[in-house]
Amino acid sequence: MYQSKISNLIIKLKKAKNDDPEMTLQKICDSTGVSMSTIQRIFADNSENQSFRYESLKPISFLLLGTDGLENDMDSDELQMQVAEIKDKYEKKLEKEREQHRKSITFLMKQIDLKDDRITFLLNALEDRVQQYKLLKSQYDDLMAKYYKE
Repeated sequence: MYQSKISNLIIKLKKAKNDDPEMTLQKICDSTGVSMSTIQRIFADNSENQSFRYESLKPISFLLLGTDGLENDMDSDELQMQVAEIKDKYEKKLEKEREQHRKSITFLMKQIDLKDDRITFLLNALEDRVQQYKLLKSQYDDLMAKYYKE
């Protein structure tokens, strides 16, 4: 599928070059920065059956066609399918991340509950100590009062 798009693009490039008699291979080379040998191979006979990197074709496409070539070659249904595939991919990724965040939040909530329980336990223990201290102080005060009375 990709190779057929490249082939179609090469055919369009050849037609655009032939439609402009002033457009020479040297002008294409100078304007795009693509090497002359690559340009000669692209515009050679039967080059649409060869393999070319899209990065080599893209600047030539902008020069001759005014577009990047491949994206505009897709029909509406194909673009919608691509968009749907990409959307589905990212929705799955997003749902996976949401699930991971839910698990993290649940774990952290449990940690908070455990710490709350521990704090409550420690506060109750402290309150018990305070009550024991008050009882001992009261007993001490009673003993001291008896001791000084005698």
